[in-house]
Amino acid sequence: MMAEDAVRAYLTYLQDPSALRDVDEVNRLKAEAEAATDPLEKLKLLSAAQRADEVDGSTYEAGFVAHAKEWAERERVTAEAFKALGVPTDVLAAAGLLRRRSAKPSTPSRRTRSQGVPVERVVEAIPGEAFRIRDVMEATGASLQTVRKAVRTLLEQGQLVDLGPDQNWDGRGRTPTLYRRA
Repeated sequence: MMAEDAVRAYLTYLQDPSALRDVDEVNRLKAEAEAATDPLEKLKLLSAAQRADEVDGSTYEAGFVAHAKEWAERERVTAEAFKALGVPTDVLAAAGLLRRRSAKPSTPSRRTRSQGVPVERVVEAIPGEAFRIRDVMEATGASLQTVRKAVRTLLEQGQLVDLGPDQNWDGRGRTPTLYRRA
């Protein structure tokens, strides 16, 4: 699939998903199902017609994510223009069209990587109330790997309890897991 075709198909899907439905194919499959005498063949044709009638947005989104950056750079199209046409921020980020922003403003001389926070310091910083791995990272400045190592060790020792997914999470991406001291 060409980059431009992938971008066009996804934008079309966002505007009107039914525009991507192949009506002729749906009608053909339904007619074949009607004419079929074997019940299993009829069943398969009706299933195929149903699948053809449904527009799977994930296919178009995946094509957009794979090709949008290349196309946008070549055509000089901004992320803001995509947003104006309804492309969600998380899709733009997945496509590489958004610059990463840090939570805190940084100065040029500030650190660009973790400063090697020891696991022991991370363990000491783990709160008594429910927390997410991101909370400990922000509190200590430790890397994701270091915090995960500390959490994994404490779980194995029975000092932490996995509370499961955060039921109050309304952010984008995967729902974070909550932990609490045992």
